[in-house]
Amino acid sequence: MTLHPTSILAALLLSLGLAAPIAADAQDRSRMREPAAERDDQDTRRGEARQQRERRAEQRQGPRGNDGPARHREQQQRQRPATPRQRPDPQRGANPRASEQREATQRRATQLREQQRRGQEQQQAERRREAERRRAADQRRNAEQRRDIEQRRGTEQRREAEQRRIAEQRRGTEQRRIAEQRRAADQRRQAHERERQQRDRRDVDRRERERRVAEQRRREAEHQRHQRELRQAQRRYEQRLAQQRRIHQQRYLRDYYARLHARDMRRGSYNASWYSAPVIYRYQRDGRYHDVNRYAADLLQQAVDLGYREGRSAGRADREDGWQADYRNSYAWQDASYGYNGWYVDRDEYAHYFREGFRRGYDDGYYGRSEYGRRDDSGDYLILAAVLGAILGFQQL
Repeated sequence: MTLHPTSILAALLLSLGLAAPIAADAQDRSRMREPAAERDDQDTRRGEARQQRERRAEQRQGPRGNDGPARHREQQQRQRPATPRQRPDPQRGANPRASEQREATQRRATQLREQQRRGQEQQQAERRREAERRRAADQRRNAEQRRDIEQRRGTEQRREAEQRRIAEQRRGTEQRRIAEQRRAADQRRQAHERERQQRDRRDVDRRERERRVAEQRRREAEHQRHQRELRQAQRRYEQRLAQQRRIHQQRYLRDYYARLHARDMRRGSYNASWYSAPVIYRYQRDGRYHDVNRYAADLLQQAVDLGYREGRSAGRADREDGWQADYRNSYAWQDASYGYNGWYVDRDEYAHYFREGFRRGYDDGYYGRSEYGRRDDSGDYLILAAVLGAILGFQQL
């Protein structure tokens, strides 16, 4: 620990100032211990010496008129022996010196305290200046650190932005590459499909064509026979409805026969391309798989859609007649030939899918809802595409 020179000087002055009053007090105590007779002799000698000084002073001044008697009395009083009460107290002569010493000591102590105060103020000022210097240095260091952090952050942000830009470019390039690959794959698949169709058309030989022609003739003959039976069943069913007083169902049945006859009159010829059209769909029914071309697939979709429309009308008629819901009791469900022209598929196959659509349409019509179908812009009801797909279950080959 290093001592400041000012601190050393202040300590020396303080020690000297404290030692002087201690010595004066010791001297006063030693005088008080002297014998009383000796003190009396000293007081007597001092009084005589003072009287001699006064007489010499009066002789030098000379007589001054009427002042003689007063001066004579004063001289007599001075010549009288001093009584014990007139003896000067030795302590009174010593106290002024002690007081002076104490005052000097106090002045020195005051000076010392002043020096100490100034030294402390200087030290405090020095500490404040040092604190200011440190604070300024800390501020500069903090500012430099913040500047470095901002620079690093800016550099990092620019680097991240550059990385994102590069990543976006790579992603865009990868997406374009994937899209190009998909486009090329689609083109190859389409080309392969065209080749397969061409190959399938070539594979359908003359014997297969003859088999399809014979099958089609058989279907047309069955369709003509069914039309004759339908006219006979129509009269029987109308009589039963009249007995049951089902007015709305009778009206629906007459409309059904009228639409059926109109479609049969508009029946044209089949498309000759059906004989050579390749198989493109497969579906399952009653545990067996069936392969069909696009003509047969379109006809089966038509069976489901027409069945839904007829079922909705039949269900609404039974509801208006107050008849119990029973779609199997409807003649259209039993017939299930509306829209069939004897082409592309067997009548039983067509009737099966017509009845699947009819059952769902009957429920919507009887209960006044649209769970399985919807009304199109022209006002006709169509079965939902999801329901149609679930009924047929076509798988593309």
